[in-house]
Amino acid sequence: MNLRITSAGVALGVLIGSLNTPLAAMGEGLPVSPNSESTKQRWINPNVREVDAEGPVRIELLQVPTSIKVGEALKLRVKVSNNGDEAIEKNALNIVVRHADAEDNLAQTRTVLAGDASVFPYSAQPQTVEQSIAPKQSVEIDLEVPTAKGQPGGLAIDTAGEYPILVGLQDASKAWLSTQRFLSAFHAQGQLASEDSEDDPPELSAIVPLSMPIDAVGGETGEAPEPSQLLLQSENLADALADDGQMQELLKSFDAFSAAYPEAAQATCLGIDPELLRTVQRMSRGYMVASKRPSVVSQKQRLRDSWGDNRNAVKMEPGQGQQAASDWLGHLRAVAQETCTLALPWANAELNAVQATNNEWLMREALQRGQLTLERILGTKPLNNVVVPGSGYIAPPTTQSLGWADEASIPRSDQFDPLGQAWFQEGQDPNVSRETSPSSDGSRSSLEEDRALKAATPAPIPAQPVRALVADNTVWGVAKEGTTARLAQGIFAKTYPGSLTAMLGDATDAPPTYGYGNYDTRFDARSDSLPARIATASAAIELETHHSDGPLMLMLPTQPSDPKTLLNTMGELLERGEAKPQTVEAYLRTSGDTINALNSMPSAQEGIPFGAPFDDPTVFSDTEINRARQQADYIDDFTHLMVPDPAVAIGPYSFTAPLRREVLRALSVNGRQSIATFDATVDRETKLLDQNRDTLTELRSSVTLLPPGNVYTRWSDSSPLLIAARNGLPLPVDARIRYAAPPGASIDVDDRLLIPAKGSITAQMTANLPTDAGRTDIDLWLATPSGAAISKPVTIGVQTRSGLLGAKTSTVTVMALLLVLIGIGVLRKRKARRSSHPKRTTRPPRPPHTYAQGAMQQGQRQQRVQTRRVQRRPRRDEEAP
Repeated sequence: MNLRITSAGVALGVLIGSLNTPLAAMGEGLPVSPNSESTKQRWINPNVREVDAEGPVRIELLQVPTSIKVGEALKLRVKVSNNGDEAIEKNALNIVVRHADAEDNLAQTRTVLAGDASVFPYSAQPQTVEQSIAPKQSVEIDLEVPTAKGQPGGLAIDTAGEYPILVGLQDASKAWLSTQRFLSAFHAQGQLASEDSEDDPPELSAIVPLSMPIDAVGGETGEAPEPSQLLLQSENLADALADDGQMQELLKSFDAFSAAYPEAAQATCLGIDPELLRTVQRMSRGYMVASKRPSVVSQKQRLRDSWGDNRNAVKMEPGQGQQAASDWLGHLRAVAQETCTLALPWANAELNAVQATNNEWLMREALQRGQLTLERILGTKPLNNVVVPGSGYIAPPTTQSLGWADEASIPRSDQFDPLGQAWFQEGQDPNVSRETSPSSDGSRSSLEEDRALKAATPAPIPAQPVRALVADNTVWGVAKEGTTARLAQGIFAKTYPGSLTAMLGDATDAPPTYGYGNYDTRFDARSDSLPARIATASAAIELETHHSDGPLMLMLPTQPSDPKTLLNTMGELLERGEAKPQTVEAYLRTSGDTINALNSMPSAQEGIPFGAPFDDPTVFSDTEINRARQQADYIDDFTHLMVPDPAVAIGPYSFTAPLRREVLRALSVNGRQSIATFDATVDRETKLLDQNRDTLTELRSSVTLLPPGNVYTRWSDSSPLLIAARNGLPLPVDARIRYAAPPGASIDVDDRLLIPAKGSITAQMTANLPTDAGRTDIDLWLATPSGAAISKPVTIGVQTRSGLLGAKTSTVTVMALLLVLIGIGVLRKRKARRSSHPKRTTRPPRPPHTYAQGAMQQGQRQQRVQTRRVQRRPRRDEEAP
C-alpha cells in the first residue's frame, strides 16, 4: 500500500515562518508529498524567489568561479533557454549582473540571496542577447564582467569579502524573467587575510559523512556460521563504488585533499554509515540482484508436488560489483588508518523517529552497532561517545536514550554477537521486567495491533559525556557555553553553524530541506544551477570562517556533488593562515570546568527547550512510526520466544537482528530531506516495511498450533485432549499455550511447551467444560513466556460422550447394565463351546520309551470324558415330555 498522500490546506510553514518562534517538528498522520500544491508551502515559502518559478524563458549558470581576486573580471558562462512555443527575437533579452553588499553574518547573507532583485542594488552594464532563440532551444553565452572600482560598466568591488551576486534576464520593459544567485568570495590581491587582522584565526574542523541509500531486499534474517547471501534490488551501490562513482570520487577527493593539505586532513574526520560499510564488505564476497527474498523458513512439500513447479522460484542474477566493492573497501581501510573516523547512526537513521518507536533494542542497534562494526571491519577504533543525528537536531524525548551511545554501555564479546549476549544476559536477569501490553483477548500480536506505549527502558547515565552534534539554533532553552550545551545528565550538545550547513547541503544534486533552516529563506535550491550552488557553498565556508569568534565545525552533506571544492576551500583557508586546524576530537572535548559551569546554570526553560526551531516537513508520519514500532515490538516478542541451543551457531537475537536493522533503514533520513527524492524515498521505505512484514508473517506461520481435523470427543471430563505444535525455525521455541473460551470453560495445560528446532511436539491438556453444553469452541494460540501472542489462533471443538448421546444419568446406567449382561452371556456361551470342542494341538513325535506311558494316559483321559458325557444334564430338547 502506498502511504504517500496529499493533504489539503496545509499552511503551517507560512504560519511558523511568520511567527519565527521555535516549535517542535510536527508530523502528519500520513506522509505528505512535497509536490502537491496544497502542501508545497511547508517546503517552499511562496513569497521567496517567485520570479524563478518555472517559466517560458530561463537563465542558467554553467560555469561560476568559486573565488576571484579583487579587481579581476568575473567570468561566467550562462545558458538562456526558450521553453515556450514562440521564437525569441534577436536583442529582445538583456542579461543583467548585480551584487549586494558583503555581510558579516551568514544568516543575513542567506536572506539576501533569497530576496528579490531589489536587494541587489549595484548593477553592471546589461548585455544584450544578440541571437534569436527558437522554441525549445537554448544558447550559451560567455560573460566577462569587470569588477574593479572605476572600470566603466563594472561591479565596482574594491574590498575583499563574500558578495551576493545576481545574474538575471530582463525583457525590453525591464521586467525580470528569470534569475540565478550565488555567493562569490573576493580575495585581496597578494595579501594574506590574516595579516591585517588583530584577532587570532579561528580553529577549524570538519566531518565528511559517508552514507547513501541501500536498496537491499527487505526481510533478511541471520544465519550462521556464515552470514546469509546479500540480495540487492539494483546495482546502484555498485555504480557508486565504481571508478567514476560518487562514493569512489569522494575517497579520491579526500586522498587529494590529504596530500595537498596534510594539516587540514588531520582536522577532518570521516563519519561512516555502518550499514554502508557492512553492505560493501558483504558485496566484496559476492552478492545477488533480486526483487524479492526466498522463503526464510522450511516448508515441507511432497516430492511429487515439487516436480516441474517453478512458480515460487525467485529470479536472481549475480551482482557485477564485487570487485568494485573490494577495491573501495580496501581504499577506505587505508584511509581510516591515517585519519579520524566516527560512526553515524545505523543507516543514518533519524534518531527522533527511532525514539518515537519506544523500542530499546532498536535504539541500541542504531547507536551501538556502528561502533562495533567500524572496529571489526576497519580495524581501527573510531571516536566514542559521539552521536551525529541526520536531522541536525535532537528532540527532548530522545535525550533519555542517548546514554546507549556511551562506550561503557556497549557490550563486548569476542565469541558472540555482543548485543545478542547483552540480550541474553538481560533476559536472564530477574530484575528486568519483560511485561507486555496484550490486546483485549490476548490473541492479537504486536504485528497486528497498535498497542498502548509501555514505559520506555531508560538508558544508563553515561560514565563519560555523550556529545551530540547539532545545529547551533536548535538549543535555546538550556544551559549553554560557547559551542557546548547541556541537554540532560551526562548528555551534551556540541553545535555547528546551522546556516553554513544548510548552504553546504545545497551543493548536492538533491538539496535537502532542514528543520533548522529559516522558513523565511526556504525555497527550492534547484532554482540555482549546481555550479552556482557549489560556488555559494565554498564562499559560505570562507564567510563563516572570517567572522567566527570561536571554534568552527564544518558538517559536510552526505553525497556532495563536488567534495573536492569544499575540502580544498578548507585547506586553502588553513594554508593562508585565515584559520588553524583543530582535530575533531579536540573540538568535541568537554572539559570538567565546562561541565561544572553548565551544571551550575539554571535548568531548562518551560516548554520545549530544544529541537527543530522551524517546521520540519521531513519528519516521519504517525503511520510510518506506528508500522516501525509494531514490527520492532513483534521482533522483540519473537526473539523472546526462541531459546539458545549449543548445537546451533546462531542465537535468538542474532537471528532477528537483521530485521531490526531493516526497520532502521526504513527510518533513514537519506533521500527523505529533499523535494527531488522524497516521494521515491517514501515508496522505497514503504516497500521495505512491506517486505519486512511479509517475513515476520512467514516466521509467525512457522511457529503455530496445528488445528485438528474434526471435533474432539471425550469419554469423560478427565479425558485428555491432544494438539500438535510446529516450529519451522532453526532454534527451539519456548512457548506457552494461551486460550480464549466461553464463560465457565477452562483448559489445564503444562506451563511450558518446548518445541524443537524445525520440528513438532504434541501437547496434552484437559478441558473443564459446562455440563449442559453439547459442543464448546475454544481458541488456542502460542505466546511468549511474558504472554505476548506469537501465532495465529486456531479453534477446536470439544464435546463429551454425554453430550453426544443426549441421555440422562439413569438411562446411561441402564444401558451400561445391559451391556454388562450381554457381555456375561457371550462369555458363558464361548466357554461352553470350548468345552464341547477341545482344542487340538500338534505336538512333535514322542520318543519310543515314553510312547506307551503316553498312550496309557491318553486312554485314561478319554474314559473320563465319556463318564462326564453320561452324567451331564440333558438339554431341554432331550428331556422327557
